[in-house]
Amino acid sequence: MSVVDKISEYLPFLGKEFIRPVNYATAFAIGAIINIGMGYGISHHLLPYIVPVIIQAFSKASINFKHRDMDMLLGLPAERMDPAFVMDKNGHIATSLGQTYDFFKSNNISAFHHLFGEQDTKEVLELCGRHDQKSSANIFELYSQLANKWYQVKIKFDRKTGYILVWLENITQQKDFEHRLSITRMFSSELITSIKEISKANDIYDKLANLFLQEGYEGVFIARENESGDFTGHVLKIKNGGLSKSDPIEIEHNSMAPVLASRKSKRVVSETRDKFETQKAFDKAHPFHAKVREFLGFEIKNFINYHEGEVSIIAFNKANEIGRYDLTVMETTVNTARSATYLIDMSISNEERFLQIITGLAAASEYSDELTGKHILRVNEYASLLARSLGCDDEFSETIGQVAALHDIGKVAIPEIIKLKRKLTDSEIKKMQMHPVYGAKIVEQMTSQATHTDFRLMMARNISLNHHQQWNGKGYPGLVNNRGGMVGLDSENPEYYSKFRPLKEGEIPMEALIVSLADKYDALRSARQYKPAFSHEKTTDILTKDDRTGASGEDVFGPEIFALYIDIQGKFEEIFTGMQDS
Repeated sequence: MSVVDKISEYLPFLGKEFIRPVNYATAFAIGAIINIGMGYGISHHLLPYIVPVIIQAFSKASINFKHRDMDMLLGLPAERMDPAFVMDKNGHIATSLGQTYDFFKSNNISAFHHLFGEQDTKEVLELCGRHDQKSSANIFELYSQLANKWYQVKIKFDRKTGYILVWLENITQQKDFEHRLSITRMFSSELITSIKEISKANDIYDKLANLFLQEGYEGVFIARENESGDFTGHVLKIKNGGLSKSDPIEIEHNSMAPVLASRKSKRVVSETRDKFETQKAFDKAHPFHAKVREFLGFEIKNFINYHEGEVSIIAFNKANEIGRYDLTVMETTVNTARSATYLIDMSISNEERFLQIITGLAAASEYSDELTGKHILRVNEYASLLARSLGCDDEFSETIGQVAALHDIGKVAIPEIIKLKRKLTDSEIKKMQMHPVYGAKIVEQMTSQATHTDFRLMMARNISLNHHQQWNGKGYPGLVNNRGGMVGLDSENPEYYSKFRPLKEGEIPMEALIVSLADKYDALRSARQYKPAFSHEKTTDILTKDDRTGASGEDVFGPEIFALYIDIQGKFEEIFTGMQDS
């Protein structure tokens, strides 16, 4: 700053001092004392009156000029929107200024506990009363029910005076942001831990929309880029207490629709009606798709839009003003959902590949037999039905409905037996009875290539190995030695397994008994070269009591499973009728 500038800034301070009455009163007193002290009359000399005025004016102006910035700083507490004040060691307000004073006066606040409550006040005052209380400020985060705000409360205790300096900072938005981020983290955790369930339900975007609706938005439109480069999505809103979802809406990639705004700006975009003179002007600047408007059913007052990868989302009409924290929450949440979408897509792809492999292997096992592909699918359906009716959990029921068809995968190892069109010899029957062992070993080879145990393949192995075991212990192959231990599957010689006893009763895995019944039902219903197709009634009669062996359904499948079949046999008939070979 130049000398001229300093003088120009100094002169107003000097002028103020020359017009202060107190300076003239002080000068008059000094001049009178000097004149009287020198033995003159009170008005003998004018100089004793003039000099003090000049000295006071220049000295005070110089001091004020020097501390002009400090004065502004000292005036800051009175101008703060958030309260700042001094209280005594009992929590009573001693001093407040400016907006703090006005706030306290309008709300009848005379003590700390009026603002924050008794318990918080007790904790703050106890800290101030400690002998080891640190010299720096202590910081608390307290909620004021009276102000309906969260504050960061800083306190500084002066041991000399016994007073406490208190200044507050409104952190309500920050606390709200932290809360919303915690919800987003919970949302993210739920997605990651429920990928399989969400993949089945295909409701990832419904969950995402619901999260934004809980944040105070009135509606959400989520669109995903399709193969043509355009965007297809749904609008969602809360209606009658539940989530309401529109029919698919397509947005062309070159559209000016705001749902694509962030793609063009490459950032989070938000806009509010208040920036425009009229609603019409706002709508013209932001041409929302007609079907989006129609489904929402209300005027759009504000929106926030973001995209990640092929996903675009726009949320409408936040209850409060859209702020910088909303932008961060939007970005974080959409990024989370996009990552989850990638995992879901990968999970679905893996699931589809798994089903393709299982179906292909099952088809291969039946290729040389008279049974068709629909037999495979029907057995899966029967097995799933039995599992659910038995009260098995969803994972078990769904899995058995996928892998039941692998029960005869071992037949691929004995094509020369399967192709025979005549009655089998005793030797050929023994070879045929090896297919459960071959099937189990095939599945074991599949699991050996994996880095972790797959529950589905373990179930497939159990089914393949044990689906010819019988509850009464008269099935095959023999797998239990005379010490009660399970033998290995190292041998491919049928005579080896004939030395051991088959499994019985509870030794047989539940999934194997289920598939055994499902397979036998469908085989009896299907025509073979050596037998006609039996009716449902005839099939049930045979399952109940096999005239050839004398074995009852309870003997073969166990009392619980066979009793359940009798109860739900009509559904077996429905499955067979509804899934006929074309």
